[in-house]
Amino acid sequence: MSAYKSKTYPVQATREQVYAKLANPGALAEKVKKLPPDVQQKLESVKFTDDAVSFNIPPVGEMRMVFTERVAPSRIVIGPESSPVPFALSINIGEGADGNATIETAMDIELNMFLRQMVGGKIEEGIDRMAEMLTHLPYGEV
Repeated sequence: MSAYKSKTYPVQATREQVYAKLANPGALAEKVKKLPPDVQQKLESVKFTDDAVSFNIPPVGEMRMVFTERVAPSRIVIGPESSPVPFALSINIGEGADGNATIETAMDIELNMFLRQMVGGKIEEGIDRMAEMLTHLPYGEV
């Protein structure tokens, strides 16, 4: 397994608020309904349940990501229901010196040496962007 880890980013919310928002993908379905129609249209292939998020990836088809582990308020692990490349995506929620949360994402993925050299940098960049993007969600409203 290859391991990739993001930088640690501060979040303007408590660990409990961040965990509550991220650990329940089913709650996001209601939030999507409140978005502008053009944004809703872009997300029409994304489906949320209490334990999974599904989306369409052309030409691969539907990908279903299952929440495999939840450790309140510090960790959420997500993995594919089925995938030719096994991986696990972790969202680690820490506590900063100011009492607010921090977020760090990590991915463990099974790649051979050739693929690791080809896509390793892109995976690391993507994991870091994901962590940064997660800091911008509105955690105050649970």
